[in-house]
Parts: sequence; C-alpha cells; structure tokens
Amino acid sequence: IGHHDPIYQFTTIGERYRGANTAHGLAMDFGAGGVEVRIGGAQWGMRLTAIGYGDALRTLRAPDPKATANRVEYSHGEIAEWYVNGPLGLEQGFKIDRAPAGRTAGALTLALALSGDLAPTLDKTRTGLVLAKGDGGEVLRYSGLYAYDSAGRHLPAWMEVNEARVLVRVDDTAAQYPIVV
Repeated sequence: IGHHDPIYQFTTIGERYRGANTAHGLAMDFGAGGVEVRIGGAQWGMRLTAIGYGDALRTLRAPDPKATANRVEYSHGEIAEWYVNGPLGLEQGFKIDRAPAGRTAGALTLALALSGDLAPTLDKTRTGLVLAKGDGGEVLRYSGLYAYDSAGRHLPAWMEVNEARVLVRVDDTAAQYPIVV
C-alpha cells in the first residue's frame, strides 16, 4: 500500500534516504546507522545489530540502505531488513533465509539498538512497545509483532527491553526457513 503514491516515497539525501508520513506526523531518515524517526520535537532511532539464539548473538555489520519508491531495505547477508512507508504508518520486517549457525539454547533473537529521547516500555502482550517522553506521555507505538515460516505457520514471537536495545525473540523450533518477522 502506498507504493505508487509519491507522498510515501523516499528521496536520496547524500548517502541517506529521507521520507515523511504526514498522516502520522513522521519524518524519517535511513542510513548505515539505521533508521531515525522524528515526530514533533521527539526522535527515536533503531538499528539491527545482532542475531543468534538466547544470549549467544553474532554482531552484524551496518550495511548501507537501498530504496525503491516507498520501501527501504538493508541486506545483512542471510537477513533482509525492510521498511515500508504507507497509509498505516511505517512498517518494519525481516526475512531470515536460514537459521543462524551455532544454535544454542533459547529463542531466535534479533537485537535492535535504540537511540533518541523516547523511552520504550513493553505493552501487556509483549508484542509491542509504547515510546514515551520523559514525562511519560506516549508519542509513538512500535507494535504488531508477528512471525511466520515458509509453510505459513504462525511462530510465537515476543519482545524484551534490555538496556538500550530491544530483543525480538521467535520460537523457531519447528520452523521451515525462510521465516518472516
């Protein structure tokens, strides 16, 4: 949704991509350091930094983004990270081609480093975050976590907040790869 509508498309600014979502009051920039979203006077950033199982995570390099129309993608080797700007807001997703090497105990984990001046709090379902100012006033929501495998089966998924990062956990025990989060 929004692919052909110029109001959702990204423009090139040097080595970064810039976009806006006026319906939601968002301005966004994508670069090798991840995504930065601004709303009003607040700013929130996120960057995929590691993948693995449980706490045994492998650090990922910070690739340059590529944009087409209203979609920005980062290629992390076996992981494609994407963002789509449209009428419903800014959607983020991951396609993981194969299970990470060195499987250990614990759920498949994607670690996302956070930056900015909004504090994340898990929602009651643990599938979303409320992003608030220092005074507790809600500014943004990061929600709708869902995961499925190549056979279309739903995979249990949840989030954890750990210091300045969000851990996205997926139970991939019986999953057929690739999976989408």
